[in-house]
Amino acid sequence: MSPATPAKMTYCFLGDSGLLVSKLALGSWMHRADSNTVESWYEMMKTAFARGVNFFDNGELYGNGQAEEIMGGAIKKGVEEGAWSREDLVVTTNWRLRKLATPLGVAVADEGRVS
Repeated sequence: MSPATPAKMTYCFLGDSGLLVSKLALGSWMHRADSNTVESWYEMMKTAFARGVNFFDNGELYGNGQAEEIMGGAIKKGVEEGAWSREDLVVTTNWRLRKLATPLGVAVADEGRVS
């Protein structure tokens, strides 16, 4: 059996933003664990980036609130070590809608949260 040849990453535009992103993203949904460190995420991100991934997903509640900090540390380490520049990466995040007291009990966004 011959060794497998990795497929080249394909890219698409992210909506009408003009950002060209890999069709595969590395997401940071994680459970809180000692193994989720800046170093371990740096190694995962470096491996993904070397294979063409430039799209990384995050969320304020991922990893019990630590995922953004860990990924941020990994991104910083990659910049410092010359693995990538910040402009090479597209990082997305999401946040929860905060339920506010309304007569109908409808969840609405807290307008002060997005800048």
